[in-house]
Amino acid sequence: MNGHGGECENALDKEGAIVPASRAARSHLKRKRRGTDIAVTRRGAGRAAGRAAHRLVNQ
Repeated sequence: MNGHGGECENALDKEGAIVPASRAARSHLKRKRRGTDIAVTRRGAGRAAGRAAHRLVNQ
């Protein structure tokens, strides 16, 4: 598993990865309610989604 952004983009297409990503993004936004943090949140959520998708594929 490598943390490249391109793979995370593809991983977001898989339905299973979308739920944990949105959940992580929401909890992060609750902590910091700033417009500038959205970009950082989405990047972090993308990486989490990529990890979850890889886990689903590997099973």
